[in-house]
Amino acid sequence: MRMIIRLVVLALSAYGAWKLYEQYGDRIPAMRGSLDEFSDRTTSAAKDAADRVGSAADDATSALKDSASDIGAAARDAQDSMARTLRDSPTASSRGSY
Repeated sequence: MRMIIRLVVLALSAYGAWKLYEQYGDRIPAMRGSLDEFSDRTTSAAKDAADRVGSAADDATSALKDSASDIGAAARDAQDSMARTLRDSPTASSRGSY
């Protein structure tokens, strides 16, 4: 029984290796090259990724600032509305007559 399980695991690993080679095998010639070519590709990819992350961070920061501003405005409006409601309520005017 152990032998069958080991053969199944071996067959699955061989199938997985074959599928990986089938999917990424055409990229192998592009990956062969000098260290300078690899360095150039990775440097440009890293700079591009850093630019995208910086842009996304700037967008997120501005969105957070806008949201905070909107929340502050909504809180001020709610405070003004509540103050107006309390000031105009009949119980508030009767308390002032004491």
